[in-house]
Amino acid sequence: MSSVDLAGIEVQSGVNEQGVGFCHVIATSTKGDILMGQLEPDRVRQMALDWLGAAEAADQDAVVFRLLRDDFDLDFGAIGAFITKMRQEREE
Repeated sequence: MSSVDLAGIEVQSGVNEQGVGFCHVIATSTKGDILMGQLEPDRVRQMALDWLGAAEAADQDAVVFRLLRDDFDLDFGAIGAFITKMRQEREE
């Protein structure tokens, strides 16, 4: 899987001819490439919750990283191992 720098992800509501709702998802890269698709509303809700959880975890990981680096003078490998273990515990 290749990595792409994202400029943004937009979600728009829609409804088909049968009256079934869907979400149209548009991802745009910083180079202007566009990827579009449709997802069921329940899937988009779950993704939104997952994104909020990941954003919160990233903020927490950054605080822990800075504390271990700056206050405890640990090397990058030890910090990475600690944060990896913390992530595993958080997921359980």
